[in-house]
Amino acid sequence: MIYEQDYIMRQVKKLTDFLIQIMAKKKESSQREIKNLIDQSLHELTGGKSEEFNELSLKETLDVLKHKGKLDAELAVVIADILFERIALLDQKDAEHCSSQALLLYNIAIKDSDIAFPLQSIKKISDLNKKLNDSEKLHEVNKILQERYPPSTAAP
Repeated sequence: MIYEQDYIMRQVKKLTDFLIQIMAKKKESSQREIKNLIDQSLHELTGGKSEEFNELSLKETLDVLKHKGKLDAELAVVIADILFERIALLDQKDAEHCSSQALLLYNIAIKDSDIAFPLQSIKKISDLNKKLNDSEKLHEVNKILQERYPPSTAAP
């Protein structure tokens, strides 16, 4: 159990460090450098499949991020933050898919955990909902969330 928590915390720390570097580079570097740093962080996470990350279905995205059958909320938030930064670097079709991946991860992190959820992430969720505005991708995200968290039925 301690080893599993250690592994997750190391992943979260690595990805948080990448995210800090990405934010710093946004202010001083080219988009190419930022994209390389984002790809490097996804490469590290996926074991060399970063170029394929944007091609994963939403359900596959969740599967890639599971460790021992469970998705860690802190890890999901950090990956969603990295994906959010990546959106601006992609063409419209890829940006829409990346937006849906990030939105799904943010929503699952909120529902699956008792972590203190960053306020800027709440704003990002709102921005992603607006960006995906009634698209097929937004419906797909909502469908997965409904399957994962079915609405409770009230007793008569």
